[in-house]
Amino acid sequence: MPFLDHVKPFPEVTESGIDTLQFLEAATNFVGRDATATSPQVIGIFDVLGGFGMVKSDMGGNIEKVRVRYEANKATSVTLEELVKNEGSTKAGSATDALMWLLRALSFTGTGLQLTLEDKSQEELSVPFTTAYGGTLKKFHTGVLGFGISKVFGVAMKACPYRSNFYNKLAAEDPAHLPADLKTQDERTKVLGDVAPKVEPLLQQWLAPLPKIVQHMDAFYKKGKYGEIIKN
Repeated sequence: MPFLDHVKPFPEVTESGIDTLQFLEAATNFVGRDATATSPQVIGIFDVLGGFGMVKSDMGGNIEKVRVRYEANKATSVTLEELVKNEGSTKAGSATDALMWLLRALSFTGTGLQLTLEDKSQEELSVPFTTAYGGTLKKFHTGVLGFGISKVFGVAMKACPYRSNFYNKLAAEDPAHLPADLKTQDERTKVLGDVAPKVEPLLQQWLAPLPKIVQHMDAFYKKGKYGEIIKN
């Protein structure tokens, strides 16, 4: 069973909203989670990408803030929209603020993966992910602090894997035992030809709900004056 079959998909946007628990489970599978005394390790797509330690840590922290709010108020947090409305706070540290930053980061990574699928001429994923960063998260990284964060992202982009290594790990049968990176161009070319036809349809299918969630929640945040997820 390929790695992507182990990764829970994001929920669809329904008339009642976006299911909070399903969203949190999908986000955790996307980002990954270290083992704790109460929960097992979850190997996520970020673990396969590598190089984004700071982003993974930040996203994991924001997932936890939203989860804590959900666990304490399940009856009034069935959907993400209900959770935000009933919290009634946009302060830093609130679940509403954490969800906003989580969605911004998901927009960045989702866009990077989508561009990877669209432009098959790029073997190095640093190219689509740099483009994705410029169109999403970078717009919120302003001022002196933002400049520093942008420099960190620039370093992280350079650590992005080759498409062939990324796909080869997504095609792995056991998420706990991912294959080592391919060292030679001949190896990468051969493996990419073998695994791309299997991996790309699965990745496209898995990604499909994410931009809809981001766009829906951006409209919801802007309408309720909770903030913004997409900056034009």
